[in-house]
Amino acid sequence: MRLPYAVDDLIAALGCLAVEATAETEPGDGRAADLAILIPDGSRVLVDVKALAGPSPADIARLVARVRSVHTPVLVADRLVPASRQALNDAGWGWLDRRGHLRLRSGPLILDADLPSMDASTDRSRAALDTHVGLDVACALLAYPTQGLSVRRVVDITGRSLAAVHQALTGLRKVGLAGREGRPVVPELFWEVSPRWRPRRIPLARLPAAGDARRTHQLGLGLDEPESTEGWAVCDTIAAYAYGAPAVVQGGFPPDFYVPGDRVVRVARHLYGDAISHEGRAATVAVPPAAWACRRRVDTSKLGRHHPWAEWPAVHPVFAALDLAVDPARGREILDSWSPPDPFHRVW
Repeated sequence: MRLPYAVDDLIAALGCLAVEATAETEPGDGRAADLAILIPDGSRVLVDVKALAGPSPADIARLVARVRSVHTPVLVADRLVPASRQALNDAGWGWLDRRGHLRLRSGPLILDADLPSMDASTDRSRAALDTHVGLDVACALLAYPTQGLSVRRVVDITGRSLAAVHQALTGLRKVGLAGREGRPVVPELFWEVSPRWRPRRIPLARLPAAGDARRTHQLGLGLDEPESTEGWAVCDTIAAYAYGAPAVVQGGFPPDFYVPGDRVVRVARHLYGDAISHEGRAATVAVPPAAWACRRRVDTSKLGRHHPWAEWPAVHPVFAALDLAVDPARGREILDSWSPPDPFHRVW
């Protein structure tokens, strides 16, 4: 992406808010700025403009560490996922998301407003991912990023209809988040999915026991041949730890489970009771936002990493990564330094 276009787009965005700006600047503090914003009191805010397409939070961290600006830094991007926006906010950077938002704070200048989109694909992007089928398909591409998934292969993974999968794949391709060969654009697709990954976790008062078949047969644990059956799976931090993530996990850490459906959640609440508070939970259960997460589990005993919940299968690591991405601090710190073992792939 060429910088002049970024400067022009930033000037146009400021104009939408009736803020005058010019690319004609004089050297100040040792060098010229890319842009000068005129303030009604006669002063100016000098801006240094950087441009990226769809940076992940890790990309933002590297950019902030690399750039030492004497003026107000502003990033212009085609798309900024919420985690990247927050990283820029925390670093004191301004930003323009071409899909329709500008945030810039410097001295007396405070701007934080929606704008007309500069990207004609914005509405299609929202439609492509803001459906259950679209989310299922996106997660399938992320889970198997090097295989070049055909429509029928995605149908096999997700259990969705052929027509619905074809429509979702077409939508992802149109907005540049998937290639025609059936591979995801990473890490952009992951960080587009992450703000839509919002499981509703129910805290339980007692911990389900994998060996308590008398009490749990009606829960559909699926502990026999877990990699070819549907059932419960540990997720979030414990699953990530099983795949080698640098997380602190001990025996008293309450596990989080994804379960096959709402009926299972109701039965679990009946058998084990609701915890009085989230802090006092023994475990949590939730239906995964992508339903197929409970149908393609991984036998953690094969991973060669000892942990107290090895008798439970785990979700695919891409789901554990999406769980971690929900946490803007601890979770994303773990993601920055974690790559899952072969045959799995880092897509964040």
